[in-house]
Amino acid sequence: MIEAHVKSRSGIFEGGIFPSVPLAFGYFYNFVEVVCRRLATAKAAKINGTLKPIPDFKLQVLIPDDLADDMKAKVAAAKNIRKWEQISVEAPETRAYEFFADVKFRAGKTAILQDVPTALLSLHQTITEFLKLSHVGSDQKEKLVEAREIRRFKLVLDHLIKKSSATKNKVRTEIVDI
Repeated sequence: MIEAHVKSRSGIFEGGIFPSVPLAFGYFYNFVEVVCRRLATAKAAKINGTLKPIPDFKLQVLIPDDLADDMKAKVAAAKNIRKWEQISVEAPETRAYEFFADVKFRAGKTAILQDVPTALLSLHQTITEFLKLSHVGSDQKEKLVEAREIRRFKLVLDHLIKKSSATKNKVRTEIVDI
């Protein structure tokens, strides 16, 4: 009865809870929401070590459409090709949040920040291990499970973004080829 209610309400838990659900929660509460709150308060961040004003911003979360073994290398290559810069957002109550992002803005304009959730790096490994353990593992099934988990990660993240006053209308997600 409870499971049916949850499924009918959100579609998030279809097929059981896989790693994408807690990964989305962790990425949101430990990164997205904190960074948005700090940027909204501080109106500045260090970009390549230099403190720069950021009066307004939007954060685009770029979710890879493929969780290949070489995803870490793909993200590193994208960082170089897109000329992403290191950003440090101060958070005195914990630690500075450092990440690489595509920072596009002119003085007085909205800064467009882009981030790839590296938390997803472990998802491919987890799915591969799960499929091996249950002796289901074929490439096609692995790709189907990965696609489902990527969609689920996005679904959960979108849900959390809409619920939070710090991220609503500030953050959007997109599944992209990295």
